[in-house]
Amino acid sequence: MQGDYELAVLVDRLRRDRRRDPYSGRDAYSRTAREVADRCERLIDVGEAAVAVPLLRKAVDRMTNALMYMDSSSGVLGNDLAYLVEVYARACRAAPPGRQGWRRGW
Repeated sequence: MQGDYELAVLVDRLRRDRRRDPYSGRDAYSRTAREVADRCERLIDVGEAAVAVPLLRKAVDRMTNALMYMDSSSGVLGNDLAYLVEVYARACRAAPPGRQGWRRGW
């Protein structure tokens, strides 16, 4: 349970304030995104994909919004987002959302 809380805190760190300098904190942001993806992959590997799905969905949403306000001309953040989406797809295959749940939110 503690690990789930720590993972949720990492996902919360992917929120980005658009008033910040678009060049500041890109490396730390990238490390956080990869850490979220890596931890969620471990959850999927041990059969806890249902825990990872909502966290990954929130992480993908937050990172997609953040990229509007960050400089990613090197492509590193875009690659991190692609990795998150790949892990999210893997989690959804392992623990598909319910019939009604897939329509809510997106």
